[in-house]
Amino acid sequence: MKALHILLLMVLLVSGCTRHVDESSPLVNPGIASTLNNRYNDIRQNCGDDSKPAFLCAGVVLRATGDSAGFDFWNPSPGSVSRGGVSFSYLRKDANFTTTVTGTVKGYIAYPVLQAPPETAKGFDYLCAFPIDGATANRTDRGCGPHSYYPSQSRYCSVLGITTAEKFYAHYMQQTNPSHRKFYQCSFDIRDASNALAGPAFYQMIRSMKMIPREALNDQNELVVRTWAQNIPSQLPIEALFYLEANSAGLTQVRHDQTRFKAATGKAIPIVRLKLPANHQGAALFSYDPADQVVR
Repeated sequence: MKALHILLLMVLLVSGCTRHVDESSPLVNPGIASTLNNRYNDIRQNCGDDSKPAFLCAGVVLRATGDSAGFDFWNPSPGSVSRGGVSFSYLRKDANFTTTVTGTVKGYIAYPVLQAPPETAKGFDYLCAFPIDGATANRTDRGCGPHSYYPSQSRYCSVLGITTAEKFYAHYMQQTNPSHRKFYQCSFDIRDASNALAGPAFYQMIRSMKMIPREALNDQNELVVRTWAQNIPSQLPIEALFYLEANSAGLTQVRHDQTRFKAATGKAIPIVRLKLPANHQGAALFSYDPADQVVR
């Protein structure tokens, strides 16, 4: 009887150890939600000095992507390839929006440049930013230059002498047709080559969202990144995948993305659920559910 008790105890200990290993084996980075929520709530103006715009260390840079069953999400779309620029958005407590690009329910989140793994640190080259969707498909200079409708009025803000949110608003309101204001708006220059002008330009972009609160809340802002090469997922600073809360189609799609990324790179990146704010008083929230993950 004593031998049986010892045997049973050994079985329980082994099974307990096995269960512990299974639970702790990366169901990918369960701390990611806390990391993203902390960055979302970080409203600093820059990352140490004016040459380091806030998106380099604070807030959440994300790219909404369509169903990629036949297209790897990390590759630039055909439109981005022809234009030379890829569109992202910037979500932060003081840069809220209520919806992603029309029809999208999932996407991915980029590491802040100053926190990216060394092998991916040069993966994304940020060029310009718009307080609302910049209609970049019809702009020159990779999506940062003039829109075809208003070639003289829609250039880089700095070229037009627009250096503050107040000046952006005054220019924006010169266009009397509200549906054309996104075409008329100028772009804030956040290129690395802009040095000490880049940080203030990006912060004024955020402030400009507050000057046009209705449009900014309902039409996400846009950051343009220089188009990168196809099929280099291991070199890209992709931190996580996201899907919109309570969207089963988004979860199904993003699970496919997680599986494809692991197969292509050997890396497991986490899936997070994103609840966007419903109004000006609301706040975005990132959450992590082990049941959403399909790779370890």
